[in-house]
Amino acid sequence: MRGYLSFVLVLVSLQLVFSLLDVKDASDSSDLSKALSVERAYSLHMNVKECILEAARQGAQEGFAVYDASHDIKLCKHCLDAYCSPIPSALNHCDPFLCNQCFREDEARAEAERYALSKIALLRSHQFDSDFRVIILNENVEVFTTADGTAKNGYALDYLRFREDLGIGLESAKFNLSADAEIPRGVVIEYESTGNG
Repeated sequence: MRGYLSFVLVLVSLQLVFSLLDVKDASDSSDLSKALSVERAYSLHMNVKECILEAARQGAQEGFAVYDASHDIKLCKHCLDAYCSPIPSALNHCDPFLCNQCFREDEARAEAERYALSKIALLRSHQFDSDFRVIILNENVEVFTTADGTAKNGYALDYLRFREDLGIGLESAKFNLSADAEIPRGVVIEYESTGNG
């Protein structure tokens, strides 16, 4: 009987040890799973930031190029603010149609900003990761130009700057996780002057 009791005690002890090991393994697995989900969230934040910066860069470039191609600074002589002549036979006679095609630097910047913001806004509908919902907030950029004598209308893109912090939120029901990041106000994207307009 004594041997049987010892056997049962050893068996119960072993079961207790194994059950503790299983609980420890499960908690380690849970910790590892949480760590992996946090790492995925961090990587996703970095990916979203890169996409936003590239979308803003390409959008501004595209918007400026479209405006630059469809407007000509030489046509500004037909505008009232360029002191056009009311005489129809004059070389700089006032012509609203031609004036609408006049290249204006502030309008070129505004068009570049509009395109940049629309490219960023398109990212809101993009599914970056099936386990995370991405939220993009407060996109607000400003575009600056520089004088460029080799450009078609005398201006080229200089840089784009974020006017405000751009918030990026991540939410995951699967991992019970939410995280926030941002592209800070003042981040600059520079352009190289190509000289081809």
